[in-house]
Order: sequence, then structure tokens, then C-alpha cells
Amino acid sequence: MYFCTPRCFIRDFRIEDIPTVMTYRNDLEWMKYQGFKNMEKAAYIKELLHTKSFSEGKNLAVVHTLDERLIGDIYLKNEADFFWIGYTIHPHESQKGYGSEVIQATIQWLFDQGVQSVKAEVAPGNLASIKLLEKLNFSLVKTEEDALYQLHRLDYPQQKNRIKQEQ
Repeated sequence: MYFCTPRCFIRDFRIEDIPTVMTYRNDLEWMKYQGFKNMEKAAYIKELLHTKSFSEGKNLAVVHTLDERLIGDIYLKNEADFFWIGYTIHPHESQKGYGSEVIQATIQWLFDQGVQSVKAEVAPGNLASIKLLEKLNFSLVKTEEDALYQLHRLDYPQQKNRIKQEQ
């Protein structure tokens, strides 16, 4: 486990997560703004279960604390002096505040590790994701095919409720 939020914890993927991942990642309407989707089981296993470093790009499971069910995932990649972040919440769990809660905690965790900047690429039509990034103080840096948002450590308000980290 990497860290916890009030309702979730973030950990590495496990084999038992794959059927749920396939349910939401292979829902083409829900995943229309994502690149990592619509794959066979073996491809998800290879991508999610083979431990990677953050410099290679790592997918993490978002798990509900009460019943330990997978409700989404986070992608993190360390590149030079910043981290890329990507995120997906299961469609059955959308509009419940999980995205905001988990991404806010992830950003705080990264900044607590000494990261200075976090970036996210967003398709211009993905209004829910754009709204989330703007709510978390990300700034629009440039727009081409995808919009690039960035958050610098100094521009990020510290959380009132600190996340719990694994010791």
C-alpha cells in the first residue's frame, strides 16, 4: 500500500483485480478519452501485474476501504523533474467524489516525496477531468490535440486532513 484517503487506499494491482479492470477499461463509451483500453486479459495482466518503476510508468489500484473492491486506477510516471498523472474511476463509482479525493491525496503524496510539479494531459472534450484538475489548482499550460495541465508544488494548498502513509 502506498497511502490511504478517508474512503480508499492505493496499492499495487493484484490478479483478482483484472476482471474489474476489464469491465471498466473495455467500456468504450466510458473510456473514450483514454488510450489504455479495450485489451485482452493477458495484456492487462502484463501491464498491471508486472511491477514497474515510476520512471517506466506505473499503474496503481484505487480500492474502497470498507469492502476492498477496486473502484479505479491511477497512472504515475516520473519524467525529469515532474510526474505525469492519469486516473480512471469505475463508471459505477463516478460522481461520488472519489476522483477528487484520490487525486488530491496522490498529489499530496507526490509533493511529500519531494516532487516539484505534476502534469496531466486531457482531451479537450473531457470536461469532468478538466473540471477536476482546475478544482485542484492545475493551470492550463498549452492546448494542441490534448490540453496540458500542470500543478507546481508552491501553487498547491496543503490538505487539511493529511493522508495516511505506509511506514
